[in-house]
Amino acid sequence: MVLFFFGTASLESNKAVLDYAHEELACFFDDDFALFFGISIDPKDRSEKRVEQRLSGYRYFWDFNWPLHRKLTGPSPSFSIRFSASLKTYH
Repeated sequence: MVLFFFGTASLESNKAVLDYAHEELACFFDDDFALFFGISIDPKDRSEKRVEQRLSGYRYFWDFNWPLHRKLTGPSPSFSIRFSASLKTYH
């Protein structure tokens, strides 16, 4: 499982990670082997369809008021957390 707190897809570096996950890693994110969760704080990511829900394997959460970001990452708008199959955390 990957949690990607990317802040906004308007940043080229974040868009590059999202594109890579969608294009190069699609064979892994399939709801059975692995899951990708992207968390955005930018309302334009949704309204301008910079990122969209993809079944299977990819899910996006809209965290416009930052409750998830604040709870899990602190003040940083971009941060990723990866979990192994045993749910060991990697930063």
